[in-house]
Amino acid sequence: MFREARLDDFAHIVRLYRQLQPDDPALKDGSDAEVFRQILESPADWASSSWPAPCGPHRTRAATRRC
Repeated sequence: MFREARLDDFAHIVRLYRQLQPDDPALKDGSDAEVFRQILESPADWASSSWPAPCGPHRTRAATRRC
């Protein structure tokens, strides 16, 4: 099941990101949470046709490495 991300998901997303990218520096000034909030408040233009993603079975570049 999928659902839209919420602001209270941020800590869980950061924890997962740390597992996947342990060498990336952690931001301590709170700017990461602020950017996440801004993303959540922005319109979902990323799903429009202005960002073409022609590869993969679900039209996403992440769906296949052959893109």
